[in-house]
Formats: sequence, structure tokens, C-alpha cells
Amino acid sequence: MGITKTWARGATKTYPEQIQVSTNGATSTVTKLNDGATLELREPPMGKTYYIEDGKYYMQLYARILIRQKENNLNFE
Repeated sequence: MGITKTWARGATKTYPEQIQVSTNGATSTVTKLNDGATLELREPPMGKTYYIEDGKYYMQLYARILIRQKENNLNFE
């Protein structure tokens, strides 16, 4: 079991401060990319909140719950 939020200090990368660009174009300095899974983008998305760090564009993904399937002895023949 796991979750893609970093409340449990499970981050594999830490980002410095980023510029958050809101859907209305307003900007602010944040550290939200350190809260969970992120996706690097080729270009800024239209009409969505995104982040700029070191000249690269990012979006933060929704939290995902990760569940590993237990091994079982079911036979599906």
C-alpha cells in the first residue's frame, strides 16, 4: 500500500521554490511540487494551474493510491 503524496517523507526528488501560475494567470512563489507526484510538460497547459521551476513546466497530479496485488493460488485456466 502507498500513496503518491509525500506526507510520509517518501519523496525521491525535492524541488526548490517554484512559480505557480493559476488558471487566471496570477503568479505566486510556492513549494507545492514537493507535496506529491508531478509531471514535466513540454509547454504550459491552457486553462490549468501549473508550475515553473528552472525554466521547465510542471503539473501536480492528483493523489493516487497504490495497492500491490497479493499473490494467490487461483487457477484461471
